[in-house]
Amino acid sequence: MQYAIAHCHVICNCTSSGFYPVSQMEISTHDAVIDKECDMKMQKATAKTDVKVALREAQRKWLDDVCAATGLTLTEIAKEAGVNPSTLTRFRNQPDHKGTLTPLTVNSISQTTGVPIAVPGGELPLKAIHRAREAEPVPLEAASPEWQTVLKPYQDEARFEIWALRGRALEFEGYRPGDVVIVDREARPDVGDVVCAHVSDWQRGGETVFRLYHPPFLLGAGSDDAARRPRFLDEQSTQIKGVVVMSLRGRSAVKVAA
Repeated sequence: MQYAIAHCHVICNCTSSGFYPVSQMEISTHDAVIDKECDMKMQKATAKTDVKVALREAQRKWLDDVCAATGLTLTEIAKEAGVNPSTLTRFRNQPDHKGTLTPLTVNSISQTTGVPIAVPGGELPLKAIHRAREAEPVPLEAASPEWQTVLKPYQDEARFEIWALRGRALEFEGYRPGDVVIVDREARPDVGDVVCAHVSDWQRGGETVFRLYHPPFLLGAGSDDAARRPRFLDEQSTQIKGVVVMSLRGRSAVKVAA
């Protein structure tokens, strides 16, 4: 004990019976183990970084492909997909950006634009991608001549979107599957208005839904149990796209929605 304390340069181990000097071989072995552990951690960190860099570059290239295929800007794509525009512009245009796009964001962009996902890690489970949609956009060319006359003024205005309802989320409010609704993207919702919103979660991915606006929640009013659950309004998972200003129903409504 006295030897160990008096000569502090001697490395000692402590046991229940006291201190004892450690041999140079034991020190070397211990150092080698530590060095090996450090090397393994560095290799894992490097490999993880390499994968993230590759994914980031693949996602940036895919965004370029989406812009080329659609003729839209990143900001326009983001708005259509219900994504914060700065999420895409910062990711694509800032070389020192360290993050990657989430699978939910990638899936939302793919579903909105119709451009297939072509990046590793972008795919969601089939249940999320191939779920039944609550509503679908209505292309004017798919409508009958009578409906085209009614819908064309709204189709020509950038502020309006035309959707065909598929689900029963607002059935008790008088909205049925096959109804065609006009959404004003520039209108501000009042309490009780029917709004068009983009929602996302890990289980279902991203989708467009129609709900009653009762801040701080969006509410369903129909026979769909899932739709009746209140959805909290927050910028990360729920974004209001516009307000329903008109609904249309007729003998050919189902044909328009088909």
